[in-house]
Amino acid sequence: MHTLTLQIPDAQFPFILSELNKFKDIRIEIDSNDALKEEIMLAVNEINQVKKGKLKARPARELLSEL
Repeated sequence: MHTLTLQIPDAQFPFILSELNKFKDIRIEIDSNDALKEEIMLAVNEINQVKKGKLKARPARELLSEL
């Protein structure tokens, strides 16, 4: 296994992340100084996967019950 470090512009990060997630055997670690930004990017990626039918969405009531 090899390790590759990428520096990706913020605007391209969601696209690159979604493309890398297509590979099943790649482990992705995100190193970011801004934890909120990282969470938002992961959420955008999950939304895109739901739209493509690769993930199943959770009911809004279930989400609200966690809050």
